[in-house]
Amino acid sequence: MLPPKKSPRYLPTLTHVVTHAELEAVEPTAHVAGDAAPADIDELRVQQIIQSLMPTISARLREIAQTMLDERLHHLEANMQAEVESMVRRAMNGCESTSNLGRQ
Repeated sequence: MLPPKKSPRYLPTLTHVVTHAELEAVEPTAHVAGDAAPADIDELRVQQIIQSLMPTISARLREIAQTMLDERLHHLEANMQAEVESMVRRAMNGCESTSNLGRQ
């Protein structure tokens, strides 16, 4: 049986620095008709950047969740094995004591 991995006591955060090239790649001015307010353009940029980051964030969340699930299952398996072993030992001790009663 493998020893359990030590998991961090914190969840790592995703840190992504948005570069000027990324901002240019999602430049909303080509999609905005007429003279839009700067706040609208900023909001559109924010939404586009979020959409571009969501696949990375989702993949990282799935990875973290799978790691947590694997660790939990490992602990459950170890506990289940110990419990089954204990029940088998008790059952075998019970069989031995009943066979000893018949011999007397």
